Amino acid sequence: LYALCLDSVNTIGYALAEHISGSLDGFSALMNKRASDAGAVNTHFNNPHGLNDQTHLTTAHDMAKILWAAAENDVYRKIAGTGYYDFTDGDGHAISCKHGFKIFRSDQAEYDARCVCGKTGYTSEAMYTRAVYATDGKLDLIAVTMHSDSSAVALQDIETLLNYGFNNFFGRHIFPQIYNVKIIIFENQNVKLEVNMKDETVWLSQQQMAELFDTS
Repeated sequence: LYALCLDSVNTIGYALAEHISGSLDGFSALMNKRASDAGAVNTHFNNPHGLNDQTHLTTAHDMAKILWAAAENDVYRKIAGTGYYDFTDGDGHAISCKHGFKIFRSDQAEYDARCVCGKTGYTSEAMYTRAVYATDGKLDLIAVTMHSDSSAVALQDIETLLNYGFNNFFGRHIFPQIYNVKIIIFENQNVKLEVNMKDETVWLSQQQMAELFDTS
């Protein structure tokens, strides 16, 4: 799992798929079911590693939902937030892994301690993609960037999204039994709030808070 999540070793994806489902098609069906359960209704997978396939479909919104669901798993959160990991395989070979996104590697200038876990992606068609779950201890955010021209641009976009979120949003418990915010999605510096009918925290921008509690 470390080799898959940190170094994106595609052969590991093949091996895990066959071990769990007996075939790539069977595992892809499980992936699509789990994505749908997470609310990623505009996503379709056709292999376990993400290499170019014309039937692969997703959106930044869906990728944020998928990462949000994954981040609820303690094991995944630990693995996908690890900067470096060394282990020995069954044949006694020493294997060293490092996270493909420097934002998770504490010895790099790009390191951001707010980032908890995430995944990189690159193909010649999809270009550079990044999905990151981050927290400042008060606010949890998901940032996703797709089709960036370079790794550096993808990093800059992620940092811009996270800084915007942390600098402009905070939480307050209001209207019990009414709202349950599931996720925050950035789209062109606008924010969508998905809500359900439950007693939870609603995340609002400072402008929204000012408008909500304006007594003038």
